[in-house]
Amino acid sequence: MSVATETTFDWRLAVRQLLGTLRLDLRRSLLSPRSLAVYFLAFSPLAMVAVWALTPFPLDEFEGPQEGTVVFTVLFELYLRVSIFFSGLFLFVSLYRSEILERSLHYYFLTPVRRDLLAFGKYLAALIAAIGTFFVGTTAIYLTVISPWGTTAMANYLFSGPGLGNLISYLVVVALGCAGYGALFLLVGVLFRNPVLPAAAIWVWESANPLLPTFLKHFSVIYYLQSLYPVPLARGVFEVVGEPASMLSAVVGAILFIGFVLAIVGWKVRRMDLAYGGE
Repeated sequence: MSVATETTFDWRLAVRQLLGTLRLDLRRSLLSPRSLAVYFLAFSPLAMVAVWALTPFPLDEFEGPQEGTVVFTVLFELYLRVSIFFSGLFLFVSLYRSEILERSLHYYFLTPVRRDLLAFGKYLAALIAAIGTFFVGTTAIYLTVISPWGTTAMANYLFSGPGLGNLISYLVVVALGCAGYGALFLLVGVLFRNPVLPAAAIWVWESANPLLPTFLKHFSVIYYLQSLYPVPLARGVFEVVGEPASMLSAVVGAILFIGFVLAIVGWKVRRMDLAYGGE
């Protein structure tokens, strides 16, 4: 008589292991030397915006804080393409590459933790650090841009007008941008010893999105993020005009993309062989 062995996934154990990995790597994501570059990218634009806000200009020639939101939309596009993009590069590529270069990854692999669960825990820790940092940076820049018209006009615009709703929409874009680029760069760090060329290829592809045919636009992160802007971005002269994704399809498309990339990361990590000598 044979006894069947039942193999079930222990969710409580998985959650404990995930939280343990999260606590360990969250500290590294917030306090490691690479986090200094992330803080610089997140908050250095605030200094430039503050100089603009403190510079006297004829306020009566503008429509009030809503005019500042138009300015913010242009700034946010650069913020997304430069600060959030390269922060994802610094934070997420190094999740595995730094461990391999420091010859410490095998300590993780010797623990009784599923490798794909370990990868998700490391990704989640870096994601929390990135989202928290850029939530603060985005909110500070947004409030600074609409500050020249005074606190009363700011309060009316935020709580009696579309200001607060617009800010929340931009924060959703920030969260999805950090998650999308983070997953992509985590995959780059797992697949490639030298991430420079793959990261440069992703940068070129994302930057060329306005010039791509409509069909190819759907294969970039920036396409879905721009579809969620509460204030439409002015189109360039040479941009190939395509129908933006609806809010629902943009969010669902971004989440499906992130899930697909993380599934590839988990598959690759489960089959990863360490060879420190080759690094």
